[in-house]
Amino acid sequence: MPTQVGWLIENRVLYSQSTGAIDMDLVIQHADFLVELLSNGQTTDIHLIIDSLKLTKFRVDIVKLNGQTKRYLEHPRLKCNIDVTRNVKNQMLGNVVSDMAGVRWAHYETLEAALNFLNDFDETLPPLDTNLLTTFKPLKEID
Repeated sequence: MPTQVGWLIENRVLYSQSTGAIDMDLVIQHADFLVELLSNGQTTDIHLIIDSLKLTKFRVDIVKLNGQTKRYLEHPRLKCNIDVTRNVKNQMLGNVVSDMAGVRWAHYETLEAALNFLNDFDETLPPLDTNLLTTFKPLKEID
């Protein structure tokens, strides 16, 4: 199961965790599902955390990747995109794609740091910490 996607906080914080290798087919399915969740969301202040700490390979075409990610990054309900990765190439890629889409973007090397940022960034959210992952139930597994 390379990618799991669902609500960390219902209708407020989307969480996506990728494991193993990702290719363009998975990127397209991921983008489709994120757009669906954002479109069906009940608020305009939805945040997205993309956790790539367990990602081992990222085999994509940068132009196609940009086209797919812009579909959800430019969604009017998305407030902030947060990438969690220690991979320098993925950090640079996330920065470029988010800048091109004009979306608020942050990068952290740990999920704890990303959640701390989000706690400070949006005070309307309930307190976030890594214990939320113990109750996380993905809505979809994409592989």
